[in-house]
Amino acid sequence: MFFVGAIGEELGWQGYAYARVKTARSALSAALILGAVWGLWHVIPFIEMGRSVDWTLWQCLGAVAMRIIIVWLFENAGQSVFVAALFHTMINSPWGVFTEFETYFDPLVLFVILALVAVMVVALWGPSTLARFRPARKHES
Repeated sequence: MFFVGAIGEELGWQGYAYARVKTARSALSAALILGAVWGLWHVIPFIEMGRSVDWTLWQCLGAVAMRIIIVWLFENAGQSVFVAALFHTMINSPWGVFTEFETYFDPLVLFVILALVAVMVVALWGPSTLARFRPARKHES
C-alpha cells in the first residue's frame, strides 16, 4: 500500500519534475526547490489532520531534507525512480506498521536526523550532482 503511493509520487517528483527543475541548476538546488514544493504540498492534509503549526513546520522542513536524500539516491542509482520510491516507502511505512508510532513520533527529531544525513551527503558528494563522491584527502607527512 505504501509503495503504491510512493511510486505514484516519485514518478511525478523524480521521474518528471526533477529533470525539468534541474535544467540549469545544481542537483542540490533542484532538490531544495522540489523539497519546498513537496513540503507545501502536504500542508493542507496536515491541517485537515489537525496537526499543530510547529508539527507541520518541522514535517515540511523534514520533507526538504528528505528530498535531498532522495535526489542523492536517485542520482547514485542510475536515476532510478524505483530506488526513490523504495526510500519514500521506508519513511512512510511506520505509520501503518506500528500502532503506537504516532504517540512517539516527533517531526523535529526526524528533521534533525534527515538534515544531518543531507548535510553529510552534500559535503561528501558535492552539491552540483550529488553523485561525485569526494573521499577525504590523506594528509601528507
